[in-house]
Amino acid sequence: MRVSYTVTGDNITLFYKSKIFSIPSSSSRFAELKEHLKLPKHDSSFIETIVNIRSMIERFAQGNVKIYGDEVHYKGMPVVNSLAERLVQLIDDGFEVTPWINFMENVMSNPSKDSRERLFTFLEKNKSPITEDGHFIGFKRISYDWTDIYSGKMDNSVGSIVEMPREKVDANNEKTCSSGLHFAASIYLDTGPTKFTNTTNSRTIVVKVNPRDVVAVPHDYAETKMRTCRYEVLSEVEVGQIKEVESQNIYGDAPLRESFV
Repeated sequence: MRVSYTVTGDNITLFYKSKIFSIPSSSSRFAELKEHLKLPKHDSSFIETIVNIRSMIERFAQGNVKIYGDEVHYKGMPVVNSLAERLVQLIDDGFEVTPWINFMENVMSNPSKDSRERLFTFLEKNKSPITEDGHFIGFKRISYDWTDIYSGKMDNSVGSIVEMPREKVDANNEKTCSSGLHFAASIYLDTGPTKFTNTTNSRTIVVKVNPRDVVAVPHDYAETKMRTCRYEVLSEVEVGQIKEVESQNIYGDAPLRESFV
């Protein structure tokens, strides 16, 4: 068999089984497909693996993920579009879907339905990277001596795990500044209060947060900050490196730069 197609530097368009499929050059399968299309005959089973994302996702996710029309469901729960798109992108980039599955497992273990829903809002707006163990990445401005800005008592040096009892974290989303461990998306560092935009005598750190530990996502500042009961400090990051961190689909544990207390 042969399929009809067009190839540009940015895209391959296939006409297969009376449907049009578009495969961007960013796809891990782009070069392989381009070479295959040069053959005198095309293998339908190979083409199927390229275009049938639905069956690929369900197979990789071992039945935890189902697709109904344009909706992705995880264990029966509808998944917001941005996270569904993230799943497709991970597969397209050649990643296993294990980090995504781990992430969804962690979300579902959060005891607060409101926290789960607000977390999705935060991630949909801010495109935070997820980690291999299903956590996600945020940023925090701290003092130059590696302590928190408010009390000056919490150690935020690289490798530290900062935590407090969940019941002591204010779960009220209407309160912008209240008790809890705060962190934010990178945009908050540019648009939040002056103390967060002032880099004099301060540091910016990358923190890893388990979705189950998220307590509140305040409505102010367009859902760009959170309160949690626990986070791990992964690294210090220079301002110019923040976009590099955010551009990653999967964030490993290796720090972006060596830091010390």
